[in-house]
Amino acid sequence: MIPLRSLRFQSLAGTILIVAVSQVLTVAAMTFLIVRPQIDRAAAMLAQNVAVLTETYDTLPVEARPVLIRRLEASSYLALWQGDKPPDRTGPRPRYMERAFMRSLAERLNGQAHLDWRTDARGKLWVQIFLGGTPYWIGLKSTPFYAPTGMIIWLGVIAVCLASAAAVWLSRQLLRPLEALQNATDRVYVSEKPQMLEEQGLVEIAELSRSFNRMTGRLTEIEDNRALVLAGISHDLRTPLAKLRLALDMASIADTDLRLTAERQVESIERILSQFLVYARGFEAEVVEPFSLNALISLAAADYAQAGVEISLPDTEQILTGRCEALRRLLCNLIENALRYGQAPVTVFAIIAEGGLRFGVRDQGEGFRPEQAELLTKPFVRGDEARQPVAGQVSVAGVGLGLAMAQQITRLHGWELTFKQTARGFEVAIETGAPNKER
Repeated sequence: MIPLRSLRFQSLAGTILIVAVSQVLTVAAMTFLIVRPQIDRAAAMLAQNVAVLTETYDTLPVEARPVLIRRLEASSYLALWQGDKPPDRTGPRPRYMERAFMRSLAERLNGQAHLDWRTDARGKLWVQIFLGGTPYWIGLKSTPFYAPTGMIIWLGVIAVCLASAAAVWLSRQLLRPLEALQNATDRVYVSEKPQMLEEQGLVEIAELSRSFNRMTGRLTEIEDNRALVLAGISHDLRTPLAKLRLALDMASIADTDLRLTAERQVESIERILSQFLVYARGFEAEVVEPFSLNALISLAAADYAQAGVEISLPDTEQILTGRCEALRRLLCNLIENALRYGQAPVTVFAIIAEGGLRFGVRDQGEGFRPEQAELLTKPFVRGDEARQPVAGQVSVAGVGLGLAMAQQITRLHGWELTFKQTARGFEVAIETGAPNKER
């Protein structure tokens, strides 16, 4: 069903309305400016002929009148019938043009303001006249007097159909590049590099495509520069960090706690740099292929088995299509966030939902408010809990890329990342929004 507020529907409906109104106005103008004057002219001519015929009949001797009647009956353009009733009264209801014609004729025939007339089964018009006081019915033998109502309706339908076809063609010319523009903007939204739009077609559409291509070109250049800067910084810092780690190993530090603290800080910096590199590179280049979600979850959770991470999977194996390595990193980020900022037990789950599949990580912590989700999924943004050390754990500073990377990977697959508190705990889930496959 076409949405009422769509350009396709409104252009089609507007075209039909405009054509219908124009047809009504055209018919009204033709009726009052052309048809009615022609009807009056034809009625005046017929009234004159009837008057001449009546006068001629009345002036003829009685013995000559049957000769005139026989000549009229033998005429090729009219039929003559004597009697109070016409030969056939089973005709259709009088049409608008017929009624207008007879009213105009009655006004022009003196003494016969109330003409009696009928149409037969074939639509022929019969008009009653009196010759010498005797009633006669005259019927035209030529093409019956048809009202143009049916023809006007058919012409109106044809005009509406032609205009609708033109509206559909024009809407396609407009909507095709607009749909391409929408698809390109969606690819930008999911961090993909969109293809350049075709700069052709209508002048305005071509200019819009050129403007979009210039915008995406600038965005791509900015993104490439950002990735290059992050990758360069991360790469250049690895060498001094390696030297620093070697120096710590070779140095004779009597204070054991100080040495361990320094080593943990070096490890933290290396972990942060690794996240920088992964986020800067992105995951667009990874191959998209079918994979087993159950196996992926089991593989991701296996690295955290000693931390007490549990698994809850459907009985049937779920097959999805996507970037397997990117999704494994996504799950690892969510598990690490749950272990660091949530409360045990932490569960990696997959649920067959109506119309799709949900999978993600659940813990028993309070999580965060729904209105914070948009902020916390931005790069380098951390919540209050991320800045506070967790009791009983060694504080390891986060960089604020975990949820941002999860959002990036989710959008890349066209899925949705959701956060909500349920009766079973705080859930961070990915909703595929498409029917899952079972094997």
